[in-house]
Amino acid sequence: MDSFILTVTLLEFAAALAAIILTLRRGPSQAATRRALVFYALGVALWGVFTLLESGGTPFLFPMGYMALILVMVLYLHLTRVTVLEKGLVWWGWLIGAALVAVPAALPPVLVQHVCGGMALFLAGAALGSALSARKRAQQPLHRNRAELWSISALLMALSAALFILQYTAAAHLIQATVLLLALYAAIQYRLPDLRRLLRHGTRYLLVTVLSTLLFLALFLVLHVLNDAYPALRLHPWQTYSLLAAGIAVAIKPALDGLTRWSERILPTTGYDMTHTVREYSLSISNILELDTLATVAIGLINEALEVQSGMLFLTESKPTKEGKTVYELRGVRGMGQTAPLPLELPSDDPLVKRLKEDSTPLTQYEIDFSPEFRDVGEKTRQWLAKHGQEVYVPIYTKEEWIGLLALGPRLSGAPYQEEDLNLLRTLADQTAVALSNARLVEGLTRLNNDFRRAYNAMQKANLQLEQANRQLERLDRTKSDFISVTSHELRTPLTLISGYAQLLLEDAQQQENEFHQQLLKGMLDGTDRMHTIISSMLDMASIDARSIKLRIEPLMLAPLIGMVAKSFGKALEERNLTLETKNLQGLPTIEADPEALEKIFTHLLNNAIKYTPDGGKISVAARLLSAEKSPLQTESVEVVVQDTGIGIDPKHLDLIFTKFYQTGEVSLHSSGKTKFKGGGPGLGLAIVRGLVQTLNGKVWAYSEGYDEEKCPGSRFHIVLPRRQPQQ
Repeated sequence: MDSFILTVTLLEFAAALAAIILTLRRGPSQAATRRALVFYALGVALWGVFTLLESGGTPFLFPMGYMALILVMVLYLHLTRVTVLEKGLVWWGWLIGAALVAVPAALPPVLVQHVCGGMALFLAGAALGSALSARKRAQQPLHRNRAELWSISALLMALSAALFILQYTAAAHLIQATVLLLALYAAIQYRLPDLRRLLRHGTRYLLVTVLSTLLFLALFLVLHVLNDAYPALRLHPWQTYSLLAAGIAVAIKPALDGLTRWSERILPTTGYDMTHTVREYSLSISNILELDTLATVAIGLINEALEVQSGMLFLTESKPTKEGKTVYELRGVRGMGQTAPLPLELPSDDPLVKRLKEDSTPLTQYEIDFSPEFRDVGEKTRQWLAKHGQEVYVPIYTKEEWIGLLALGPRLSGAPYQEEDLNLLRTLADQTAVALSNARLVEGLTRLNNDFRRAYNAMQKANLQLEQANRQLERLDRTKSDFISVTSHELRTPLTLISGYAQLLLEDAQQQENEFHQQLLKGMLDGTDRMHTIISSMLDMASIDARSIKLRIEPLMLAPLIGMVAKSFGKALEERNLTLETKNLQGLPTIEADPEALEKIFTHLLNNAIKYTPDGGKISVAARLLSAEKSPLQTESVEVVVQDTGIGIDPKHLDLIFTKFYQTGEVSLHSSGKTKFKGGGPGLGLAIVRGLVQTLNGKVWAYSEGYDEEKCPGSRFHIVLPRRQPQQ
């Protein structure tokens, strides 16, 4: 057995084993590509085993080496189609492949070599055609570059098959191992080198090497000519070497720099000055505070520097969902296009979000398509990416927070983005971060200002409507007060006539002899008195509303006045078994007030206390003198408190009870009665009290722990009146 063939075959077997292990551990993201690569590596290993056995003299019934070669070619064709076209052989393709593998067994030995050679070259050509077709269809440079690299492997595969047919077994297997490793590299490595760039750099390096060689050769020739032309100056070899070394040391640095710059002008790697581009970009966007303008200027400058076909700017914002999770919304900003890009929501655990949040390195669409890291990217996200057709995505950070994304399309030249291009984009993204933060802040302030303006306009409109409603209510209130005043005056005249005639009849001698008529006439007089009281209250309320009350201010003592009012309720107190007591009234000083107004105030308060105190209850009237410091009026005052053991008042109604026509309980259950327990009335008593107290420059309020008809917590009414009325 040839030791060289053994060594090459073992290397090929090792390459196949390494390919299987690497594919299973960190293979391509597509499951079909991983399977195809493993089967291809197994086929290569099988071909190596059969070749090794045949070279060792092991006889086979069939030409196993050729059959294994055709199998490897079929598997390679399937791997090619799966990798670059993303669709493998269909079932009938596998049938044809199986038939091709079986062909060498059915051929005469003399035809096996030639027929198998033709089939192998045909299969290699099919693989090459698939790679070229993928290159033609690819829209992104990195995908084209991948197809070009695969085309090279297809050519090497054809060369391997041809060498095996021509009996160059060791060379065929060596090239096959190379093809296997190249296919493995192209399948699992998503960052492939740019072949055109490698060729350009190689050409530049070769050009610089040749020119520098010629330069130094010219230096040698100059020294040689000087030695021949001037024998007297002939130098010792060591002197010549020293001069050459010094000349090289002096000339090599500027010469190489000059040659490098010259070669870069002839074969440039980039079409921009990175420092100038960054400076111009920073100056152009630093003062932009409007998002659409920022997107237009930023994409325009990048387009001018890198010559990209399109570009987009997205704002990133995290927000919670109803389920308590976090999603990231990519909201497009209208830039160079007429419409804003489509938005997208990504969950926080999406591989795309994790990469863009944690790594500021630009991300290419090629990586998303082929890197295992993005194997779990959702179909909706892939459709969104495909719809926009961008090639590279550059995250934008501020204070380590992901706030935006630059998305750029393919370059107009068709060249892929190189490492220096991605570094430039990363730097430009850092420059964009400050401007984008400022623009987002201005946008937020503008939105807040617009919301405030809309709220203010709505408030203004509501205020206008409220003002109109208030004016209408004021008109209604005036109309009601006018109606009450007119009605009260109109009712008073006939009521006076009825009361007068009833009084005359009651005093008539004949009627006095008729007891039944006496009862009827007394009932009429009681009713007219009750109506007279109600009409008087209505007139008082109308006068208070119209602010037309005329007071007769004079010094008076509260004790006799309150005693007189209390005496007027003697019959009601006796009928209801109520106790009324007065406290601390005798020592009070005189106050300046209207006696009629005070009489009405205490009459309504005592009447209210009697009506809402159950039978057998207690009512008290107490008073005290307040200094200016303790008085809510900030002047020397007298406070009178009317307290009862009644059913109390709900605290939320303590202010409402002083409004006109306010009724406790349901109006439908209203029962008339001046001093009857819970008896109804027109709802004017406490309103008159407040109006008269305020007219006398005093204050009135009520206090109660609550409403309870069983426990009867009672209530207190406080009246504070100044001792001296202010001078008019």
